Amino acid sequence: LRRNSQQTTNILPSFPSFLPSQIMLLDLITCYGRDLPSTFSKREHSCIPLLGSNEECNHPIPTNKFYCNMLIKSQSAPVWTHPYSLWIQKGTMCVSHIDDSQRVFGPDPNATTAQFMINPNGLCSLGFSAEEFEKEECSIQIQDTKCMSAVAKMCGKRGESYLKIPMVSGMAFVTCQCKDLIPVIRSTILIRNFQQEEWNSAPSPGSKKYRVTIEDGKTWLIYCIPDVKSNEIELELRMESNAKLKSSGVFNGIIQIAKVPLNLPDSSLIYDQHAGVYATDIKIGASSNGKKGYYRFLYQTEGEKSRELIQFALVHQQESFDESTLSNATQLFLPSTTMGMMRAYRGSEWRMEENDLPIDIGFLPGRSPDSLSAEVKRIIKNAVDKEIEEDFEGRTNLDSMYFSGKGLAKYAQLCLVIQCLKDPLLLSTALDKLERAFDRFVKNCQKFPLCYETSWKGIVSTQGFEKGEGSDFGNTWYNDHHFHYGYFVYAAAVIALLDPKWKEEKENFDWVQSLIRDVCNPSDGDHHFPPFRSFDWYVGHSWSTGIFEYFDGKDEESSSEDYNFYYGMKLWGKVTRNAQMESLADLILSIQKRSMNHYMLYDSDNITVHDKLKGNFVSGIKFMNKIDHTTYFSPRKECILGIHMLPLTPISPYFRSKKFVEEEWNGSLKGIAMEINDGWRGIIEGDRIISNPKEGWKFFSSESFKSSYLDDG
Repeated sequence: LRRNSQQTTNILPSFPSFLPSQIMLLDLITCYGRDLPSTFSKREHSCIPLLGSNEECNHPIPTNKFYCNMLIKSQSAPVWTHPYSLWIQKGTMCVSHIDDSQRVFGPDPNATTAQFMINPNGLCSLGFSAEEFEKEECSIQIQDTKCMSAVAKMCGKRGESYLKIPMVSGMAFVTCQCKDLIPVIRSTILIRNFQQEEWNSAPSPGSKKYRVTIEDGKTWLIYCIPDVKSNEIELELRMESNAKLKSSGVFNGIIQIAKVPLNLPDSSLIYDQHAGVYATDIKIGASSNGKKGYYRFLYQTEGEKSRELIQFALVHQQESFDESTLSNATQLFLPSTTMGMMRAYRGSEWRMEENDLPIDIGFLPGRSPDSLSAEVKRIIKNAVDKEIEEDFEGRTNLDSMYFSGKGLAKYAQLCLVIQCLKDPLLLSTALDKLERAFDRFVKNCQKFPLCYETSWKGIVSTQGFEKGEGSDFGNTWYNDHHFHYGYFVYAAAVIALLDPKWKEEKENFDWVQSLIRDVCNPSDGDHHFPPFRSFDWYVGHSWSTGIFEYFDGKDEESSSEDYNFYYGMKLWGKVTRNAQMESLADLILSIQKRSMNHYMLYDSDNITVHDKLKGNFVSGIKFMNKIDHTTYFSPRKECILGIHMLPLTPISPYFRSKKFVEEEWNGSLKGIAMEINDGWRGIIEGDRIISNPKEGWKFFSSESFKSSYLDDG
């Protein structure tokens, strides 16, 4: 698929042929739509993406990807490719890598369990610049924005001269393409020792290697490969000061820098073998067969084609690598900021497998409603009789897409419970009330309607344009779309299950499809939305932060509301008989389960998270550069833990194991549960059902149970 003649896809239209031919695979990359419902008005955003050209603005721009700090405001906030971070400072593309010993824990650094772990910012170990940028203003252009890559272009007044730095998730080298400039390498930490080394495996004549030790004791390598096709002269770096290395003249070619691991001084030999080639993009392929899912990264490369690429992999990726990918492991390791130790792998293709797709998880828990006793049904019926009297429309017509969605999802769950009671009249009453409440949003008549925003291209609430960027949790600035819209998609799937004709109405179908496309459009063939706005295929979970400049990078506060979107998408795919959508959601859920149980949910067997954080049980807010065990709305323990629980649905036990839930309850919640008298009590008690259903039923069916224990959604 192609957007136009200039913009090629980064999504593989078909899956590779490495799988046995007898396996029938379902290709999961497909287009979910090409038009927009007319109910969405169009308007430009006040925050315009800072791109390289008008041509770049003609296609959807990712909003929640790692490099988005460079698309907004000062363009000086860091971006994290892992294991490196990069940022622009006074005409220099700074590069940093943080070792484990540099992390800060607090507020009490001596405590057994810390509230936060943060990596230092602003330490420019080495950085790319040019002598010309000292004399003239350097302009920054961000180009080729894709799912896991973008390019930063630094230009002087003469636009034909530039430095280009591809930013790709997991890159082992930070590479700079230099054209007609005098390159400069800077360090704000200052250079202790600089020397040229023999490079016996150099890819071409004139290629050079340098070793740099900076004042923090860390060692970096610099590789310089001239453009031999244009008969360019070789680059010779000279130490002009302890803060600056300078080329002897104008250079055309590539310069690469890489960090030498502290405990692996001989790893430079590995870098030597692979320097000269670099990744510019990662294409994604995805397919499934029953409970097995397959996905691959196909790296697009430039430079010396005879060289073999190396890229760093995270822990969860290494667990899912197939045998051929695992066999390409090197002995090169570097720590990431928040996701454990990374390892470099050779090759331009990674193949990953997930063997436990949640294909058997549907709308209801596994136990059949027919097995419920008459007494249990009586207790449930009493609760239903109270809740069905609530004002569905009044409680969902709110000034927040988030809280409105939570309310609709709550009433959708109520309808499912009524269906289990096999009371057609009661179900008809509840479903009619739910459909009328939902219809307000389909017709876009809520307090703050949605619109199609044309600068970045997506569906946003109009509230932010009227009340400011932070209103409704930043929805208008592309924050939390998977959180907000996930509740609507789930509620729509329940309605379509119970009233199949509802989804046949084009207005209803198109509206729900549009929300899914906004968050998880899988195809470059859809020109209205960027592919995979929220989900990060590299880290294995979504990012909540939209077009806000954060100096600790993107973040995610709720693992459970993340996977709730893909659970709703899975159910919508099921009821609309879209097998590709359902299976793609299943695959993403499986990847998320693996990733989140390394980086966000901490049971006693977790060996990825630092020991000082394990006692928190959940990450709290996970940033790219830090982990802070708190929330944006409350420091209460039940809120910090509970925001990783809600909403409680049949997919919850897939992510939250009995072992984890029991450890979290005994280690953190058991002692405070009796003191909680609001909706968070119901959330933590509901989550406890995963490990102890009898105690959970006892709590919710008790005569002393209070309605104040129930959350609104």
